[in-house]
Amino acid sequence: MSIFAPSEAEQRSPNEVAELRRMVLAEFSDVVGPRWVTADPLILDTYTWQYIAEMMTGNNYAERPLALVLPADTAEVAEVVKQCNRLGCKYKALSTGFGVWNAPSRPDSVVQIDLRRMDQIIKIDEKNMFAVVEPYVTGNQLQTEAMKVGLNTHITGAGG
Repeated sequence: MSIFAPSEAEQRSPNEVAELRRMVLAEFSDVVGPRWVTADPLILDTYTWQYIAEMMTGNNYAERPLALVLPADTAEVAEVVKQCNRLGCKYKALSTGFGVWNAPSRPDSVVQIDLRRMDQIIKIDEKNMFAVVEPYVTGNQLQTEAMKVGLNTHITGAGG
């Protein structure tokens, strides 16, 4: 079996996982810088506790990601996705919400993309009453800035 693109029924061997993890860390370090990519088990485990994970896994924990990467902008996200595709990895983005739907489904091939560094309000258009925000902007951040220009927000609890 190749380390690239296993089928859902296949599992990579521990050696194949280690080699893929090594390649992911090297490639992503070039994209986002070494500070913003890790496979440290202690850090990865902080991503495994997920709200209502027990409905899918039988306990409060989801799968540990192969690696974690924190891009700073859309160009870095695009490059991470390209590298995942090239290396045969799946990827799962995480924004401000936690829940098992944000978690990797496999420990041997899914990279967690944490978007927390993308937390800027790009634009508030007072005239047309809309905002352009990055994925980690909170409702509180947006409300605070909207009020400064005489606007109010109505943010539902249904996600983006």
